[in-house]
Amino acid sequence: MDGNLQNDLSDVVANDKAHVWHHLIQHKMFETADPNIIVEGKGMRVWNQAGKEHLDAVSGGVWTVNVGYGRESIADAVRDQLVKMNYFAGSAGSIPAANFAKRLIEKMPGMSRAYFSNSGSEANEKGFKMIRQIAHKKYGGKKNKILYRERDYHGTTIATLAAGGQHERSAQYGPFPEGFISVPHCLEYREAAQDNLGQGESYGLRAANAIEDVILREGPDTIGCLVLEPVTAGGGVIVPPKGYWERVQEICKKYNIDEVIHFAAYKAVGESMEQPLRYYNNNVAGTINLVRGLLANGVERLVFSSSAAVYGNPSTVPVTEDLPMQPESVYAETKAVMERFLSSCEAIGMRTVSLRYFNAAGASSDSSIGEDWSMSQNLVPLVMKAILGFSGPLNVFGNDYPTPDGTCIRDYIHVEDLADAHIKALDYLATGGKSLACNVGTGKGTSVLEVLDIAEQVSGRKVPHVITQRRPGDPTAVFADPTLVRALLGWKATHDLRDIISSAWNWHSKAENN
Repeated sequence: MDGNLQNDLSDVVANDKAHVWHHLIQHKMFETADPNIIVEGKGMRVWNQAGKEHLDAVSGGVWTVNVGYGRESIADAVRDQLVKMNYFAGSAGSIPAANFAKRLIEKMPGMSRAYFSNSGSEANEKGFKMIRQIAHKKYGGKKNKILYRERDYHGTTIATLAAGGQHERSAQYGPFPEGFISVPHCLEYREAAQDNLGQGESYGLRAANAIEDVILREGPDTIGCLVLEPVTAGGGVIVPPKGYWERVQEICKKYNIDEVIHFAAYKAVGESMEQPLRYYNNNVAGTINLVRGLLANGVERLVFSSSAAVYGNPSTVPVTEDLPMQPESVYAETKAVMERFLSSCEAIGMRTVSLRYFNAAGASSDSSIGEDWSMSQNLVPLVMKAILGFSGPLNVFGNDYPTPDGTCIRDYIHVEDLADAHIKALDYLATGGKSLACNVGTGKGTSVLEVLDIAEQVSGRKVPHVITQRRPGDPTAVFADPTLVRALLGWKATHDLRDIISSAWNWHSKAENN
């Protein structure tokens, strides 16, 4: 330790006991014992308030700290960047990001990009919603069942818990949404020993065929999705036996899985600047692997969730698709790279639609699903948080822009309209449409103060806010020209900003009563 530990940390311990909700910890013990307060880390070792040393291999019991603790070179780089620019959401760039992106792309020619969610749970939840919507739009609601595998983990939201094969995680959270059906696992070493079924490829084929048995039992015309972990992680770190994946792919192809919506990727702008290799490996390399697997199994249509962040700080508004992509973060650059890659894949038989989202906001009409404000830095959930008193006053960054009320203007699109755009994109590809990238926005710009005004009308409460200085690089106005998406996909936003705010209010205000 560096010797700077406070002699008396009793106030810290008391504050922790009173106000901190620890992950994966039973708090009953803190009635008679003190929690560990980790005060310092060096390498792979950490020290608590009593000076006791611990060897930490799992970052407090959850994941691993790949770079260790106390890395001065990393701390120095972070400090230098924080002084220059601590965070910006992607509409402007930085010198190190631009230079590094160029060097990285030079080593990764032809790459493209993906849609990012805040977590794996949210990504899977969104995928499940799309399956259900496709079922209603194209199959009269029938192909709505989602198959999941025993032991696999897919998240902690209510829907992803319904698709989780680790029942100890979901034991006290039901009832769950209907239509989630379990399929057997491929746990070779245990099943082979118990049932004398053989090992290796023979067992892999049998385990995969067990999935088909479930499909036939439920009815192939009712199955909308099969979700499997490539390697079962929390359920035992289980690698499927030889022959398993090949047979699973045959089964999926047999039952006409012919189009895919690609949401999975990392999306945190600030994190992307600090961990560019992680973002390129996951977002770009992962997309390449996905396309390779799809083509190998005859799937030739893909809808990709992109972002208006690819435009950076556009020179003109409304933003049209012929403006150059000028991403200003590693996150946005991976999206641009993935778009370019997917566009080039038309030459090898893969047709794609890249949907460039503008400012998605709101919640489902029935208030069953909404945006988690604990992680989001988007305006609408921050407004709700301020109204409900779960934060301090909302910061309005600048009121001296050349706009009618002096605040920045953005294009807000309801999440249900966004979901419908994906369905329209699938329909477009199914009827022979060529690869394209298009904006998904309303075409209407709304200022920050206009958002606050509508929020006050909907909630009947004031939005506590303060006017602060402009954030460097914030563009004055960014909103979409939706002409292309209307013409080619037949899509048009049906919800206005009041609908967006009302649905968000109905969702977030539930927190006040919980």
